[in-house]
Amino acid sequence: MFQGILGDIDLRGLTPSYSLAVVKNSQIVFFEGYPDFFVYDCASITKPLVTFPIVEKCFDLEEDARDYFSELPYSIKIKELVNHTSGLIPWLPLYLFKNSYRETIIEKGFKGKKGEKVYSCLNYILLKELVELNLKKPFKEIAEDFFKDFKNCFLPPLKCVNVAPTERGNVFEYNLAKDFVKNPDKRKFRLNRIIKGETHDLNSHYSNGIAGNSGLFANVFGVKLLIENLLEIQNFYLPLFERDDYFYHLGFTGTGIAIDKKQNVFVIFLSNYICPERKDINFSSIRYRIFKKCFERFV
Repeated sequence: MFQGILGDIDLRGLTPSYSLAVVKNSQIVFFEGYPDFFVYDCASITKPLVTFPIVEKCFDLEEDARDYFSELPYSIKIKELVNHTSGLIPWLPLYLFKNSYRETIIEKGFKGKKGEKVYSCLNYILLKELVELNLKKPFKEIAEDFFKDFKNCFLPPLKCVNVAPTERGNVFEYNLAKDFVKNPDKRKFRLNRIIKGETHDLNSHYSNGIAGNSGLFANVFGVKLLIENLLEIQNFYLPLFERDDYFYHLGFTGTGIAIDKKQNVFVIFLSNYICPERKDINFSSIRYRIFKKCFERFV
């Protein structure tokens, strides 16, 4: 049935494993997993599913983040961090700089145009810093408390055997870091070993496994519960992106969620397509096609 949805795309030739679920009116109406029920590093879908709900409970989204961090270069509503319109650049290898994550973001990150939507992991790392300041404890402890209400959701490190591995070392991130730091320390990038049970994203890895931008591990059943929780928030779409008739978010490891604008159907796709290395294919377009085909069949 799955190949019937995707047509001529042989997904098993693109990723070592995957799980696909379609949920309609809170019921899983379609599921396929290959080879089985894996737990995945969900990567950036941590942003809308974990960090945003925590932020939304802690703050009025219209508040000025500068009221908490006076060193910010200009006034920024918390909502503008959530929806990627703060003026931050997409990414920095924060773990390679001497200063704290917050100090480095404020010093080097605000080089974009405020009001322009530019996807940035730095927004959510800064939101994590805001939450820690507000609740006066590490974000990992805050996330652990949050996960008490959600089965099949985990924080790293994980030692269970059914965790899907990711890249053989952070090769892609190492090459990306060269644009920001001359001769990055290779020891930081876990080269020459398969990453498994540890957060793939290094900004999160070096921040107790979760830095607001990444760190969620889950199977499709855990992600289902998190999406249902997200949909209870009035402005649930704020951390998401819009395409055709649905809202969506993707994750670097090969994950993605999509929510029909009528909110009664959503799609969960988890994979580890970057294992053992990131392939030179447009995997985003494949996920968009999966979303479209699922909505065509089940909406």
